[in-house]
Amino acid sequence: MNKKNIFIYISLILILIMYIIVLVPRQFQNDTLFDISLGEKYLNEGLNTHDDFSIHENLEYTPQHLVVNILTYFIYNNLGFNGLYIWCIILTCIFATLLYIANKLFTNNKILSYLLVFIQLALLSLFISLRAQMYSYIFFLLEIIFIEKFLRSKKKIYLFLLSILSVFIINFHAGTIYFYYIIIFVYLLNYINIKTSKIAYHKEYVTNLKYLFIPIILSIFLIFINPFGINQLTYAFKTLNNSFISQNIFEFQPITIKSNIGLFFYAYLGIILLSFIYTKKKINLEHILLLLGTAFMTLLSLRHFSLFIICTLPCIRYLEDIIDKFKNWIYKGVSQKGKLHIKLIVIVFILATSFIYVMKVSINQGNEYLPKSYYPINSVNYIKENIGNDSRLFNEYSYGSLLMFNNIKVFIDSRADLYTEEYNKNCEVANDYSKIIHCSGNYEELLNKYNIEYLLISKNSSLAQNIFNNKKYEKIFEDDISYVIKVIT
Repeated sequence: MNKKNIFIYISLILILIMYIIVLVPRQFQNDTLFDISLGEKYLNEGLNTHDDFSIHENLEYTPQHLVVNILTYFIYNNLGFNGLYIWCIILTCIFATLLYIANKLFTNNKILSYLLVFIQLALLSLFISLRAQMYSYIFFLLEIIFIEKFLRSKKKIYLFLLSILSVFIINFHAGTIYFYYIIIFVYLLNYINIKTSKIAYHKEYVTNLKYLFIPIILSIFLIFINPFGINQLTYAFKTLNNSFISQNIFEFQPITIKSNIGLFFYAYLGIILLSFIYTKKKINLEHILLLLGTAFMTLLSLRHFSLFIICTLPCIRYLEDIIDKFKNWIYKGVSQKGKLHIKLIVIVFILATSFIYVMKVSINQGNEYLPKSYYPINSVNYIKENIGNDSRLFNEYSYGSLLMFNNIKVFIDSRADLYTEEYNKNCEVANDYSKIIHCSGNYEELLNKYNIEYLLISKNSSLAQNIFNNKKYEKIFEDDISYVIKVIT
């Protein structure tokens, strides 16, 4: 490789790193805060399932991303929020590298593979944060890469790596282990010989499929290499049947075309379906099934949009035909020098558009790790200094992780599963919370049920609009977004 090529490669890498630095949000989400709190507990007290962060007694909590809890706390304890921010950038760089590798598997065009990384990261910008999902994205991308590498090379090392991957998934983000098997089984469906001119059937490719049963069988045993056994495996099914989670948590809501993500989803889905129609290549069955399956999952739950982007990476091979047709139309009658100019303009346009979009997203998110426009920092400090850590406090759902982070016992927090009947028999905390905060029930009676002494609620909640009509409740502090309220006995 000559010096000119080395300079070009280094420049392209630096541009991507700059893009990622702009893309990665400085603001940390609730999950990061409770990861720190849980990680500290497990490292200092050992592994146990007893919850001691809430005001409720006898609740059991099985951590669903234990390694993430411990790793997040370890980095925070040694390097603070700056260290966590840098770690998120590193994870995003790893993810971007894997995107490029996956893109190159399905298209031989290096420039296209590189430019697609910018577009893919922009589409996933709202999902990039330091939480368990970030590790899941990396693992599922690796899974697709390992399967494709094995089917093409027949090297057994990829079967081994595929098997070991299940251990990482169950310990980093147990609730997503089901998707590990879905991806493999989708590939196995190629055993079905669909006789159509549009769908490919590669006899040699299908012959190699039988070896994919090896990681399936091995992983059935390997996923029990976790500290909590069968409880780690049942989490996902409990979540799917959990009405509180599906109705009250934003990322579990159905996708809507009114949001930016909804527009991106339908536009991207339309482009891929169009490429299926116009491509001259035969379409692999697993590509169709991954597209339709993850599209359906995304329609049911917004959080699956990220899986939709990852699992439709193989479909970029069909986009090449549309790109080539468009390129031939643009290049018609143009000199070689003119073609080079057009190519440079397209590259600059894609890079500039991507940078502008992520900069806009970054500006909207702000430059603080815990912005006071989102977190009730001043109210929590007031509670610590004037009320204490063990009072009977009712809090807004989105404020729970910040309270945990400050060692203040919570009514509810972002570990929504903990407070539902599916996880703790006869537990009504989540349903009662919903009734109280939305004033859909007798909130005074419900607050009395839990012997609540103080409340920390957002100013725009239904409860805040109604509670001051009742003389039994007194506002004792407020910041820009929240009230601290005392129950008058």
